[in-house]
Amino acid sequence: MNRRPIRDADGATVGTLYLPPETSADGVLVIASHGHSADHDFLEHERHRQDLELWLAQGWHAATHRQGGEASWGNAQALEGAREAYTAAAALTPVRRVVAFGFSMGGLASLNIAAHRVLPDLLGVVTVNGVVDTHTFTPEHGVWEAYGASSWDDLAERQSGSDPARDDPQRLAGIPILQLAGRADLSVEPARHTEVLAARAATPELLTTVLGAWGHVDGPFSPELIVAWIRARL
Repeated sequence: MNRRPIRDADGATVGTLYLPPETSADGVLVIASHGHSADHDFLEHERHRQDLELWLAQGWHAATHRQGGEASWGNAQALEGAREAYTAAAALTPVRRVVAFGFSMGGLASLNIAAHRVLPDLLGVVTVNGVVDTHTFTPEHGVWEAYGASSWDDLAERQSGSDPARDDPQRLAGIPILQLAGRADLSVEPARHTEVLAARAATPELLTTVLGAWGHVDGPFSPELIVAWIRARL
């Protein structure tokens, strides 16, 4: 597998760029955001490796990015990391379309990447067991710390603009979104996350929700379906 480190100004590795054997004319770049307590090598782990390998087989590039720690919850540092990864990838290959992909906590990051218009030429968002509502977790999960909050009310105020469970749904209007969620997921329950986003969608015709039988850390999570969804939008 052909990979290159993405480094910050101090030379520290903050992400990984994966290059296909042959680059497709599609010019697709997948910016992938990891889950809680994971790191930027998460695509190489068993549950996501089939996704990565299938993307590369299409001739697409993929890049992971720093998120300001293991518990960033889609905050400003996570968004800046995505921008950093895009810049590194675009310096090496022509990028025509970008997909924001996120697993679990990374799903929230990918939604916020879209809501804040962090990446140019965004084709859409793909989340797998994606977090929508941080208020379903506990302070011990780092959700207050990620936004510098001291209470739930304080979090609601500080997270405003990066909170798809409470923000104006128009922030995500017009953006194609694919949500994959597992009925057996007890960590990010569909009824408290996936279904919340679906119920609040400003453009429901652009939101596709697929419920599978898996739990939170099963996998792989329908990699062929993800590729077909992306291809249908090229």
